[in-house]
Amino acid sequence: MAYFPQVKQDNAAGTGASFLPADYIQRKAEFRNNTIILSLFAVVLAGVGGAFVLNNTRKIKLGSEYRELVEQCKAEEAKIEQLKKLTEQRTVMMEKAEITAALVEKMPRWAVLSEVVYRMPAKMRLEEVGMKGTRNTTGGVVSPKSEVKSLTQDVADKQAVAARPKVQAPSFTYDISISGNAKDNNQVADYLSSLKRSPALRDVELTYIKESHDKEIVLRKFEMTARLRNDVPKDKLGQSIRELLVTKTDDTNDARTDAKTDAKAKADAAAKPAAPIAKENE
Repeated sequence: MAYFPQVKQDNAAGTGASFLPADYIQRKAEFRNNTIILSLFAVVLAGVGGAFVLNNTRKIKLGSEYRELVEQCKAEEAKIEQLKKLTEQRTVMMEKAEITAALVEKMPRWAVLSEVVYRMPAKMRLEEVGMKGTRNTTGGVVSPKSEVKSLTQDVADKQAVAARPKVQAPSFTYDISISGNAKDNNQVADYLSSLKRSPALRDVELTYIKESHDKEIVLRKFEMTARLRNDVPKDKLGQSIRELLVTKTDDTNDARTDAKTDAKAKADAAAKPAAPIAKENE
């Protein structure tokens, strides 16, 4: 009787069978599976939550950085607009300065008269010195070039105000005419040659020379034309006038000395006693 149960026990042990109730084993397996699933779900949920928190943190940080960049861009845009305004003001000021500089006489009139008068021979007489200015065609208002606009251009660009025309500085060319009387043709030739050496004049030409009468004196009436230079250095012009002034002063002193000598000689001749006249029929 005791043998068979032992055989059954060995058989049960050999086959791995359990004496626990089947529903208990099933509940235990389900609990274990549920625990595993819940654990995995908790891990996934923690990962999703961590990713959400991380992304939200990065989003907030990026938003803060974006706002800082926007503020910096606005500040730089304000600086750029200010720089554009300053550039426009500088351009306007430069245009005004160019116009003002063009209106200022580059060749002083007193310097021209000094060159004309100081180069004149001693016994020459000037009758008229005229000057005429001609405006060059390069100056004036220049309209901006029209740009071809596309159909896809923004409304703001279509409504933009056209750029104002640029005013160029006017430039002038001055011609002078010199007329007078000379003693002979040599004086006219010397005066013409001297004017051609003047740093203030160019294109000096003799228009005409003809005979004229002043009471009983025969003179040579002439007329010359020349054009003023606008690019003469001031030091060169000043040096030329100083040299002419020194030469003119020396000539004047020499002329005065000669005049005094002639006057003294005449006075001495007049002061000598007249020779006695022999009486007739002594």
